[in-house]
Amino acid sequence: ESDAIFVSIHYNAARRSGAHGIETYSKSKRGAVLAARIQRQIVTRVGTENRGIRSAKFYVLRKTRLPAVLVECGFLTNPVEAQLALTPAYREQLAKQIAAGIIEQRQFSFPPLVPNHQGRLVHNTKKHRKVVLAQQK
Repeated sequence: ESDAIFVSIHYNAARRSGAHGIETYSKSKRGAVLAARIQRQIVTRVGTENRGIRSAKFYVLRKTRLPAVLVECGFLTNPVEAQLALTPAYREQLAKQIAAGIIEQRQFSFPPLVPNHQGRLVHNTKKHRKVVLAQQK
């Protein structure tokens, strides 16, 4: 798929119990854009420490040709963040913000769909129109 992405979601650990916050990793430029969108969505809505976007050579980032990110959702070695990680509402909020970053990236990469004269949904630009038409067949 030309618009496919890879998102790996984790919790972090550290020797220091005071380590806290969320960070998002990528290896490529395309992944870095997605990482920035996801990180911004999380830290502005969840209200946690922003540890930033980082580059890393993690296996899951190196071994994919897709734009790929690895999201660290906090530290299980931090007592406060470990308790949050056990809370379904907190995990749901993280998931929603990760999804919001993905949706934002998709809207940036592919313009919104509009109905054509036959009532089928297509992209406004010819470049993306063939992708949608192929998927509808």
